[in-house]
Amino acid sequence: MYHVDEMIPAKRRLEESSSDEHQTEAQVSIIREVYQAVWEEFNEWSKKDFEKSMQTLVTKSQNRTEMADDDLVGDIEQLDLQEESFPNYTMNDPEIITLKAPFDPAPSYTSCTPISDNHHTGDDPHDLPFFPLADDPTFDWKEYGKQYKSYAWNSDLFDSDLHAVVTETAHRLHHQHGLSYAEIDDTSELPLPLTSTRNGPPGVLVTLKYQGDFDWANSAKHSSQSENLPLKPVLPVRTEFQNLVSHFCNSASCMFGYCDQHIPWYPFPPRLSVTARKDSNDLLADTLSACSNDCFISRLPGNDLTLETEWTQDDLDTFKIFIDHSPDALPCDLAVICKKPCFEIFKRRKNMLPDDDIKRKDPRTKVKYPPPLKQGKFNDLNMDKFKPGKPCHHKGTCDASHNCTCHRKHAHCDRSCHCDLKACRRRWTGCSCARRKTKRSCRTNECACYKAQRECDPELCGRCGARSDQSERDKCSNVSIQRQYWKHTEVKPGTWGVGLFLLEPVESGEFITEYVGEMTHQRTSLTRDEVSNHRKRSYLYNLNGNYDLDSNFLGNESRYINHSDSPNCFARIMLVTGNYRIGIYAKTRLEPGIELFLDYGSDFFRIPTKAKQ
Repeated sequence: MYHVDEMIPAKRRLEESSSDEHQTEAQVSIIREVYQAVWEEFNEWSKKDFEKSMQTLVTKSQNRTEMADDDLVGDIEQLDLQEESFPNYTMNDPEIITLKAPFDPAPSYTSCTPISDNHHTGDDPHDLPFFPLADDPTFDWKEYGKQYKSYAWNSDLFDSDLHAVVTETAHRLHHQHGLSYAEIDDTSELPLPLTSTRNGPPGVLVTLKYQGDFDWANSAKHSSQSENLPLKPVLPVRTEFQNLVSHFCNSASCMFGYCDQHIPWYPFPPRLSVTARKDSNDLLADTLSACSNDCFISRLPGNDLTLETEWTQDDLDTFKIFIDHSPDALPCDLAVICKKPCFEIFKRRKNMLPDDDIKRKDPRTKVKYPPPLKQGKFNDLNMDKFKPGKPCHHKGTCDASHNCTCHRKHAHCDRSCHCDLKACRRRWTGCSCARRKTKRSCRTNECACYKAQRECDPELCGRCGARSDQSERDKCSNVSIQRQYWKHTEVKPGTWGVGLFLLEPVESGEFITEYVGEMTHQRTSLTRDEVSNHRKRSYLYNLNGNYDLDSNFLGNESRYINHSDSPNCFARIMLVTGNYRIGIYAKTRLEPGIELFLDYGSDFFRIPTKAKQ
């Protein structure tokens, strides 16, 4: 038997549990009601929005009476785009007209998306997007599908309409009915989660800050801030800056701000500390003329440096970021970036970096670089067998004691590495070829860059003309890939199907074009090989120990160069400012109109394993 005093708490817990159940039922009822109402409003708005969009396609006629009775365009102008108002049209049997072409049809060939630079793909998706050769009964598509974990069409796709409705429902439940986002998620009534879980996908309100607000007529304008979850959290300026820097590419040849080709395997390393070397007098000497009426050199004579504008905390944080990264930048330049008067920038900089604390660099002091290592200690002189790695980033010497990645690979450090120039003995220094009056330089193994299968670096090879862009004689002949000095060619019927033909003369050893495509991992190439072998058509080229270059889906006209046992061209893998690329060069002098041929090599004509069986 239970004592009376013991029964009272149990009864109270039962009442509380019953109360919670009633409260949850009430919340579920409200969520369902609001969710249904938002969907109905969204559907009505979608119909009107569609009608509005269709009206923009209607061409207004100046004189309706001049139009024929069977004028379809005129009939469309009069439509009010309501379902019941569309007229019924009877389609007559079409008249077939046969035209005889004045020329023979071109032979069938496989096209691709044209690109001018290699695209980094890496690995193909783990979800099979579609079955290749589905209309070919001889292809074993079932066996091919076993290589993938799942099918893409079984995955959940992004539904923008559903996201818009769920977002608006959450806003109304929170702001009008006082429900927190966590309480809404606990009921599991909405089809998408609002908040993120540790191991689950990001919630709708979290991804909203990357997608932006949905703009439809009945969506309420709510504050983005909430006591439970800030929809768009305000990050400190320094944090936003670090996030932005992470999207910059560390590849020396990349010209894209938000690069998606190199960042996954070529990330921007952490910043090394920078020391200020210029005091106020040095900045004054480096400034040739006043940038504006508020320039610091105009205010110095009267020493009128009183701050005249208001500096917020974000302004100060932004200014400090630039001082940390580039302390010797001119105030005139920082004034444009920070949108502040130049003299105020100068005064802030002087307060932050007093002249007495700046250790000026003696111009008579010469930097002593250590002697380079012998070339025999490096493995990256043969690009066909070398497996590239990430650029090194450390202080001190580039050896095992500092865990240098270039040392582990027995590779040279290049300008993408963030090691100490004063201590590095692995640094690639470029060539020392001089310009020649009779012929262009850097075309033979006498050039250190050409011998090492590298294109000359404009920042390292200054004497050979790699930096110049003047007359033909002054140009370095080992910068053709990075400058895209492609010869004019055309694709037309050739020896095997279609081929590539020259439209201008080419000298022996001269660059013709670049072979471009998708950079894929070698294990991905094996998966693609099964389809290529079945089609008896492959555009795969081995790039280095890590990547292959596949021109099947992305490429240029070089993919149409046919094979020959007596080729007139040769392919050469080159390291171009940090990136591995393939150049096509002439073996002998070639005249316009000649078809180009390459030796594909014995591996290209290998018998597939399944064919042997």
